[in-house]
Amino acid sequence: MKPYREIGHKIIWLEEVDSTNNYAKNLAEKGEEEGIVVVARKQTCGRGREDRNWISPEGGLYLSFILRPVFPVKELTPITLLSAVAVLEAVEDITSLKCQLKWPNDLLLHGKKVCGILTESKVVGETVVYVVVGIGVNVNNSIEELNAGLQYPAVSLKEKLGYDIEISILLKEIIRNLNKYYPLTLSKGWSFIVKKWKEKLYQVDKELREPIIHLQDFLSLENEEGELA
Repeated sequence: MKPYREIGHKIIWLEEVDSTNNYAKNLAEKGEEEGIVVVARKQTCGRGREDRNWISPEGGLYLSFILRPVFPVKELTPITLLSAVAVLEAVEDITSLKCQLKWPNDLLLHGKKVCGILTESKVVGETVVYVVVGIGVNVNNSIEELNAGLQYPAVSLKEKLGYDIEISILLKEIIRNLNKYYPLTLSKGWSFIVKKWKEKLYQVDKELREPIIHLQDFLSLENEEGELA
């Protein structure tokens, strides 16, 4: 197995960027190694899933990191699940707030979006060249800014707690969790992280509109009706 390079061994801090994912992908294209983390105070063109706009004013935590995993293309999807679990546990440990996960890439607090995750990859044939995972957490953001023009309501940690959170502490905890779980998946597979993810899944009793077809090849997550098993 290829040696694992710790996530966060190098952190690039930016005051402002169009998108931390774009910045990290450019680094990956230039051959930068696994584990580099890009953090920005503000994004001007933050992106979510399906190219949705991710409002990214100051007060949030916006980061992306590079992975160069050696595993089949079909195992790309669980990287998002792992990242979601890492963020959820970090938020709960620091704030004592209880969160839930919404397929495929959202972290919810009292039913409102507090974090989004965007995983992008470069694949040549069946070879994964690199993966970039972007994480945006609404930490100390203004709710008015967050909800401007959004289809689904958002929330920040500060709104629920009533006080500011030290963003660097949350970042450190997220990176710690990533480094706890990612090496384990490389050596032991994805089952344990998927179990953790399912335990926190929002509305697990309802049929998913987007069945987890990408996971079916190697994990039994669905029953015959297309619901989570």
